[in-house]
Amino acid sequence: KMRILRYELPTAFPVRLRVADLPDGRMGDCSLMGHKGKKLYLLVRIQADLPQVSALLILWHEYAHALSWTFEHQALDDHGAEWGIALSRTWLILERLE
Repeated sequence: KMRILRYELPTAFPVRLRVADLPDGRMGDCSLMGHKGKKLYLLVRIQADLPQVSALLILWHEYAHALSWTFEHQALDDHGAEWGIALSRTWLILERLE
């Protein structure tokens, strides 16, 4: 599914996906990563023990964060208008897959 999202909805920064045990009861997150002199990328993490359907929904949610992250506006409102538009775009892809 991630490959389809990357192809259909390219982002300003490359996106990497990790399944991990996340702290504080989180189900997923999206963060800008990279060190001085290295290429920046967005890391989307999904909680490891989620059921498959839940993990897919969280992936879509977090990919919307990645999609709304731009070079000019890297610190947008967490769930603001840009994110909402990005989420609707991810859902349109999901609908086509079913």
